Amino acid sequence: MKTRNTIASVAAAALLMLGLSSCDKNPLKVNLPMEFATITFEIPVTPIAGPYVDSAEVTTNIDSLLSANKVKASNIKSIKIESLTFTCPEGDTLNNFRLVESVKGDISKDSDSPVTVSELNNNPNAASYFINMPVNTGTEYKNYLTGSTFKFKVTGNTRGPVTAPIIVTAKLKFNVEAGL
Repeated sequence: MKTRNTIASVAAAALLMLGLSSCDKNPLKVNLPMEFATITFEIPVTPIAGPYVDSAEVTTNIDSLLSANKVKASNIKSIKIESLTFTCPEGDTLNNFRLVESVKGDISKDSDSPVTVSELNNNPNAASYFINMPVNTGTEYKNYLTGSTFKFKVTGNTRGPVTAPIIVTAKLKFNVEAGL
């Protein structure tokens, strides 16, 4: 009986040691879904189909976004984009996303090269006031979004004349992983 208890104790200790050696070095992590400030840009009036460009300087205060969850910006491990949507709530029957043949969104910070967040080619030629942009959820954006500002640039092509400006609202949603 004593031998059986000793063998069981040694086996339990070995399993515990094996389990501890394979543990995550930072088991205290939190994933926070966040939406940064809404970004507004304009597709201008154009007499013919062609390219358009607009950009916006976006002010972010990631510290205040994180403080609500008791997380410090210095603890951020990763920031990845969850979604990017475009809406044109003031569009009309002639001037809406039907006129947008292609669109691309880039972000940049300071003098860093821009990185493409999303790109859509061959947008359907049908009246629409909402675009759910395809995003690469695996790309890391921590270096671009941990400062106080970043630049959001939109480029694309229209498929026909735009007779009134199309005011577009973009919403970027992120997943922030932070250690505690």
